[in-house]
Amino acid sequence: MRMKWVAVLVLAVALSPALAVAGSHPIGFLGGGVSGTTEFGYQGGWGVGGGAEFPINPHASFLLRTDYQVLPNHQEEVYTIPLDGPIGQGTEGLPHANLFAALMGLRLQAANELVRPYVDVMAGLGRVTKQTGIKTEKNLALSLGAGLKFMPIGVGGLFADVHFDFYDVTGLENQAVIPIRVGLLTR
Repeated sequence: MRMKWVAVLVLAVALSPALAVAGSHPIGFLGGGVSGTTEFGYQGGWGVGGGAEFPINPHASFLLRTDYQVLPNHQEEVYTIPLDGPIGQGTEGLPHANLFAALMGLRLQAANELVRPYVDVMAGLGRVTKQTGIKTEKNLALSLGAGLKFMPIGVGGLFADVHFDFYDVTGLENQAVIPIRVGLLTR
């Protein structure tokens, strides 16, 4: 399994020289939404992500993406952020995990349409910090996803996507982290 992740990462690095010849301007993106896992579902998890897309040709782009997610460690512990207090109040002291990933890869997409479906394949490094024991692990991360970009003529647009992120760390071996994001695109 690890060899497949390394192969995807090597492919992404091999594509990076195409950035030097790409004639298009990069597209920045920033979004947020809910995050869950295949084991626990969506029980109070949330996350934010951002990065840049560097067009190689009308149908492919090189991606750089970072993600930060907070997930519950245990299925039984469901919590929410109260609307009447500051952000984060209500989660203090409860067990959760912080996930961070820095990824790069390839995006395949429809060319020059108002609404553009896309598919992403990315690999990189992931870090998981578990609050219950303040234990941090770093290792490979793999992300597979699909989404839609709404790109009217002008300087920006909107996106919505879902990814299946796999972290090669203790506790996440047999499950995917599933962020669902909506956000803004800028040129």
